[in-house]
Amino acid sequence: MYIPGKLGKAPARYEPKAPLFSRHKMASAPPPPKADWTKGYARNDWGLWDNDKLGDCTAVGIGNAFLNWTRHSQPSPLKITTPQIIALYSATTGYDPAVPSTDRGAVEIDVLNYVAKRGFDAGRKDPEVCTFVVIDPKDTVALKNSIAHLGVAYLGLQLPDSAQDQNVWKRTYGADGDDTPGSWGGHCVTAMGYDHDYVRLITWGWTHLATWDWLSVYLDEAYGLLSPDWLDSTGKSPEGLNWDRLYADLQNLLD
Repeated sequence: MYIPGKLGKAPARYEPKAPLFSRHKMASAPPPPKADWTKGYARNDWGLWDNDKLGDCTAVGIGNAFLNWTRHSQPSPLKITTPQIIALYSATTGYDPAVPSTDRGAVEIDVLNYVAKRGFDAGRKDPEVCTFVVIDPKDTVALKNSIAHLGVAYLGLQLPDSAQDQNVWKRTYGADGDDTPGSWGGHCVTAMGYDHDYVRLITWGWTHLATWDWLSVYLDEAYGLLSPDWLDSTGKSPEGLNWDRLYADLQNLLD
């Protein structure tokens, strides 16, 4: 299977003052053995938003995060359009639809900083509608806790050429082509589920499985996303967490 999508994650930029998830006790707590926020939805029930034509995966990742949050906590999911996603892509990169050469991808943390300050034009332009914490890409425990408790992890991959034809992203040690990190290019995905063997990634409008072993090689940046859209009308997350306290604690990391 050839994956019909474009890449668009620019090289990672690390900001020393960015809030670290590791500073919160949730990051190191024993994570649930599995979590799956994609359950009940078809494999192709996610937003593509022209990522088959444009390198707007960083903006698409934000859209799918909001789609997931509101599917689980609101009476109806947030309606997100392709023009809204492209507007976010343009705002964070300078992309001009009239000038194809400006389709050069985006730096993930630029997109996160923009959304944290301005939201994005899908009816979610309130301040701090989506904030973020940085996760060490090698910290599997923190990554699982972000998925299980925050509903999503926003990831940056250095995809190998060997991933292009794989139904499941797994290490083949060169058997499926060049497995050098980045030999295909950089890509942004959202993680919304996991178990002992696999992590469930949302990319190009689909749910795509990857093994943890594969992810350990090709993941080069990771973020936990926080949003009040993860809360229902009673102010609780789908797990019934004491969200007010959790959100306050995590917000303190942003100061």
